Amino acid sequence: MRFSPSIETQLGAAANAADRANRPTLIVVAPALLLVGAIILVLITNHRFSVAKSVLGDRLAERARVDQLIEFAAELEAANPDIGVLFPPNPFMDVNIADVAQDVWGENGPVDVSGKSNPRSVGLARQIERSDVDVSFTQPIPLDELFRFIHGVLSDQELRGVFLARINITPRSGGWMGSLRFRLYERAK
Repeated sequence: MRFSPSIETQLGAAANAADRANRPTLIVVAPALLLVGAIILVLITNHRFSVAKSVLGDRLAERARVDQLIEFAAELEAANPDIGVLFPPNPFMDVNIADVAQDVWGENGPVDVSGKSNPRSVGLARQIERSDVDVSFTQPIPLDELFRFIHGVLSDQELRGVFLARINITPRSGGWMGSLRFRLYERAK
């Protein structure tokens, strides 16, 4: 039996529609999309987990370092060092600095060493005092001699614990003019 072309077209369209209805693409596509979404979710979760794991490792290592520091501080506290050993008094600080100046420049050197200042208490317990000695230049000094003098003061065994607190120098013809301040922290009397 032959159908007219318009009916054949309608029958072909109806057959294709029935064929599509018999192939449920939604049942195949929906699980595939869900599977892809689940894989993406697992990858994101895995990435976040690895970042959190590395942060946790860093925090644990930091905690271990803090625990070591706490133990070290406790050991130091338990040792309870004598403040006089850590900061021994030096009543001759100015004389010792003058001796170093004499070693560098001779008897009548180009520096004037002031006497040791009156000690000032520092710290909450007032167990430590700060003393200063000012050194001023009476004539221009070459820079290498100035550095040799500073090094001599800072490395002298009699001046253990003394440090350079201030340096104020300006260039002049023939050398440098200015002043220095050496400071010492020592046990209160």
